Amino acid sequence: MTADTATTLVRLRPIVHASPLPTGIHVRGWSSSFTVEGGAGLWNLWRVLERRLVDGVPGHQLVPLARRPEVARAAELIITQLRAHDMLVEVPAGASIEIPSWGRLAQPRPFAAPRR
Repeated sequence: MTADTATTLVRLRPIVHASPLPTGIHVRGWSSSFTVEGGAGLWNLWRVLERRLVDGVPGHQLVPLARRPEVARAAELIITQLRAHDMLVEVPAGASIEIPSWGRLAQPRPFAAPRR
């Protein structure tokens, strides 16, 4: 991820999907997946994170504020795993959401490719 988080939004790649588990969530992308366990409430946390990440979140606001420290830790763990599995993409803040196609957002650096 770039250092200039004020001018970029972090978005969930469109190829990422999650499923609830009795004690957690299973998240899968194009070529990898991960599971986070810890309680049934992780599904609700995922749904909140997913809504935010689909719309795009400034990098410095990626982990939502939470009243309970365990919720903040769980959100941080999920986001860390999303990054580790290349399921997040940075979008320039001024870029139109409609411009990149699904295939382009699936590329490792979707906004660098056209400039090459």
